[in-house]
Amino acid sequence: MTLQAVIKDCSNTSSFHNSIEWVGADSGYNAAYDPANSAGECCNRCFLGDAGCVGWLYNATNKYTPCTKIMLKDDHPGADSKCPKGYAGLSLSSGGNGVAGVGPCSNDINIG
Repeated sequence: MTLQAVIKDCSNTSSFHNSIEWVGADSGYNAAYDPANSAGECCNRCFLGDAGCVGWLYNATNKYTPCTKIMLKDDHPGADSKCPKGYAGLSLSSGGNGVAGVGPCSNDINIG
């Protein structure tokens, strides 16, 4: 597993992670699904949508819900108005067709 620095910028596509199969948070999260036409749009939905998004996964092969947002449901340290449940680490699993990235409520990223 690799720990990487967190870059929180949807316009910087070099911070997106390719060939991702799964995305989740360190603990206690829900998946929320949105329509999106690109990885950049999915990233923006995470940053500009409901408060509490830790990360996102865009998979163009899933035509009904191509954008998955990881939303914290358990309390974590550092809660504020942008991240009412605090900040948590994002975990990514490689080997799939998706593109993923961190959200505003992520404090680190693990790729395995």
